[in-house]
Amino acid sequence: KFVPFSKIFPRVFCVVHHGGSNTVAACFAAGAPQIVVPTYGGFDQVDNGQRVVALDAGAVLSRRNLTAAKLVVAIKAMSRYRSSCRMVQEKMQEAAPKTLSMICAFVESLIGRDRGRV
Repeated sequence: KFVPFSKIFPRVFCVVHHGGSNTVAACFAAGAPQIVVPTYGGFDQVDNGQRVVALDAGAVLSRRNLTAAKLVVAIKAMSRYRSSCRMVQEKMQEAAPKTLSMICAFVESLIGRDRGRV
């Protein structure tokens, strides 16, 4: 069965994942610290990991050099990111209504609705 990230991530100590955009965004929305282990260097995973680090919301580990011991050390360090993760979560919540309004206005302008056309 499928369990939405939105139900799980607010309850976890941290999330270890590949760095996909949806997973990163779900962690941000939940205020969950994250450890990104990119599986492919050429995709968005590396960039997403860099954004997580830049926002002080977690760490990035190399898949090639990953060991259980390194993962344990990284997991133990995740509590230091908790306050930064909450700040990112709050900013996302504040921006959501404005963002939705902007997207709706943009779509309406594309279809001509703002000029009386449908």
